Amino acid sequence: MQEIDLIKILIVDDELAGRRILKTYLEKYCHGVLIVGVASNAKEAAEIVARKNPELVLLDIEMPGENGISFLERYSKIPFDVIFTTAYEKYALKAFELSAIHYLLKPIKLEELQAALKKYRTSRNNKENQANLNKFLRQLQIQDQNKTGRIAIHTA
Repeated sequence: MQEIDLIKILIVDDELAGRRILKTYLEKYCHGVLIVGVASNAKEAAEIVARKNPELVLLDIEMPGENGISFLERYSKIPFDVIFTTAYEKYALKAFELSAIHYLLKPIKLEELQAALKKYRTSRNNKENQANLNKFLRQLQIQDQNKTGRIAIHTA
């Protein structure tokens, strides 16, 4: 019998219910995973990353204070892969274009989480994932810099 390498996972979500659901799904229904930490904000997540070195972070994007994107920007080279878990669709298209990040919309369905983990397992040692994640972050930074705070309205 072949032993499965455990995926070391960190859950980051500001909502208690979101953290509980992910933790329950992972513990009860997803084999071959080890939850190395659960964080309610970016500061806690950074501390866990430093101590536990997760391979995969299930990361909520929209959080009070420091959001998921700025959490990732802390790292000059992101040392883990990311599956975004969020209620917001606005980042999904760019994530799929780069095919580096799996993207789960809340409420998260067990089958979708399992499919995301399966996809991660098949690309686990692919360094292209982290390179594409870094590229994705640079694209978001450029978009933020190009925002003028104005919209054009044709008045003729």
